[in-house]
Amino acid sequence: MLICLPRCDRLAPKGGTSPEAGVCLERGSDAYLPIKKLALALNWSPEETVVVLQQAYFDESGDPPDPNVHGFAVAGCRASVEDWVKFHGPWKQCLDDHGVSWFHMTDFMQGGKAGGGEEFRDEKWGEPVLRERFLNHLLGIIEEHVVAHVGFGWPLLHDEFDAQFKRKLGRKTLYAMGHQMAITASLLGHSERVNFVFADHPAISHRALEARHRVIASIYPPDRVGSIAFDTPRRLTQLQAADLVAYVVREHVSGRGDDDMRRLYERLIRKETHFCYHFSM
Repeated sequence: MLICLPRCDRLAPKGGTSPEAGVCLERGSDAYLPIKKLALALNWSPEETVVVLQQAYFDESGDPPDPNVHGFAVAGCRASVEDWVKFHGPWKQCLDDHGVSWFHMTDFMQGGKAGGGEEFRDEKWGEPVLRERFLNHLLGIIEEHVVAHVGFGWPLLHDEFDAQFKRKLGRKTLYAMGHQMAITASLLGHSERVNFVFADHPAISHRALEARHRVIASIYPPDRVGSIAFDTPRRLTQLQAADLVAYVVREHVSGRGDDDMRRLYERLIRKETHFCYHFSM
C-alpha cells in the first residue's frame, strides 16, 4: 500500500497530480475527508510526503514441555500491505484446491498418520508426491510476495526443564520478539513504517506488547514501529505463512531436521533473511 500526502492543496498517488495519473482529491472535499482521518488516526504528519506501510506477521513454533519437540522459535515474514493483499488470494486458492480450510505446519507434518491434524487426516496426505507438490506451491506463494524473513530460535534441553528453565524461556521469548521487531524496523527506508501481527498465544502474547514498548524506546526514529495486533492463524492466511516459517526455523535450530526440512530452510534463506540462534539458555 502506498499512500502519498504531498505538501500541496491536492492529494494524488505517486507519479503525478493529473487525473490521468490517478485520483486527485481536493483538500477539504468530502472525498478527501476519509483519507485525512486515516492519516490522523495513524499519526502521520501532514509534512510527510510518502508513507509506505509494511506489515510483519509472526508465529511461534514448539511446545517446550513436549519431550518430542527439541527447538523453539518465533519467526515470520515481512511485506508491504499491498503485497499481503495479493498474497491472500493464491494462498487461499491453493488450500481450496486441496480441500483444506487453513494451514498449520505441525498438522501437515502429521498428515495421513494416526493423530494427524484435522485438515490433513485423509489418507491422501500420506502420499509423498502430493505433500511435496502442495508444500512447494505454498512456498512459491511466499517467495513471490514476501520481502524478508525474520526469526529467532534456540534448542530445548528437556533435562533442564524446571521452574528456572521456564523463567529463562520467558525472558528469551521476550528478547526474541523485541529482537525481531527491532531488526524489522531498523531495515526500513526513511518513509516506511511497519505494523506487527502476532499469532495470539495467551502464554506469550503479553511479551510481544512489552517487547514493542522496549523497541520504541530504543530505536530511532521510533515512529518506524507502528501498531501491534494479535489474531489466529485460522483466520489469517498471512499468519499461516508465518507458522510455516517458524516451524522450519525451529527444526533447523533443533539440529534434527531431515533432508526435506533442510531444503525448505535453504529456500527460505534465498530471500532477505535475518535469523538469529542461541544455543544455550
